[in-house]
Amino acid sequence: LRGMGAMYAVAFWGAVRQNLGLLGQHGLVPAREYWQDLQHRYDTAWQGFHHHPSVFWWIPMTDATLQGLHQTGLVLSLIVSVLGVNSWVLQGVLWMLYFSVVTSAEGSAFYQYGWESQILETGFLTIFL
Repeated sequence: LRGMGAMYAVAFWGAVRQNLGLLGQHGLVPAREYWQDLQHRYDTAWQGFHHHPSVFWWIPMTDATLQGLHQTGLVLSLIVSVLGVNSWVLQGVLWMLYFSVVTSAEGSAFYQYGWESQILETGFLTIFL
């Protein structure tokens, strides 16, 4: 589980360092526009969540919340990997935070490699360990 924490840490570190330039308000492909389009497609946030899982159905997509999500994920993943603190709740939160990052990038070419899917699949399994 510490190894998975380290994988999340690398993923969130990369997001902290580059996602504002990629997905931020003035980024290459702003995620906020993508989220505005998604929010108009579904009647409720719960319906949208079923198709595009993310915490951004309930919190506004801004540069500050995007960066806060990345930083929260980084801190939690370091707690798992360095301190060895672990629980199914912590693994579930890390999985949902990273799924939110990947979902926010759906409208772009970013985060469409095998690495993201593998982290999400393996991360989901760690919830049950």
